[in-house]
Amino acid sequence: IAMQNLGDILKSVVPKNAQTAGQNVQTIDIPPPAPVCDTCHSLGWVMRGTQRVAEPCPSCRDVLQERKERLLKASNMPSRSPETGNTFDTFKISDGKQSAYDAAYDFTDIHNEYTVLTLVGPPGVGKSHLLEAVAWKFLERGASVRYEYAPAWLDRLRSTYGDDATETYEQVFNPQKNVD
Repeated sequence: IAMQNLGDILKSVVPKNAQTAGQNVQTIDIPPPAPVCDTCHSLGWVMRGTQRVAEPCPSCRDVLQERKERLLKASNMPSRSPETGNTFDTFKISDGKQSAYDAAYDFTDIHNEYTVLTLVGPPGVGKSHLLEAVAWKFLERGASVRYEYAPAWLDRLRSTYGDDATETYEQVFNPQKNVD
């Protein structure tokens, strides 16, 4: 199927007798679509290898880098890069933490069937470390994430109901809703 300009399509659908029937038909020239990347068709990703692994499009690398920078800024990550943050490589597996590590790592697989990951345990066992590691993997792929410390975020949310609130409910809540 060949791509057609929407204006041309609309012109072909307008009845030929529209002008003679007393109808006022206005034709609007629609500009052509933005250039399409020949490599990925402007999706930003290409499938490579026999296992069909998604990789960033080499032709769109600059656009992807700009998107990653915007995503990082919106993510509220406690560290500004994986080099200085908590990753899977820096997690110390000990005392029964292997299953939590495996669950978190498997969650980052693009073909993962789960949409929620819950880590439960006492303070200091690595829950935040693993969640940050998951977030870095998603950001690396170009997906949006939002990192919040739940008690502090809930306090901010509650404070929106006060008379002296400095933020609205939507300002606090909406960044959580709008992530991949």
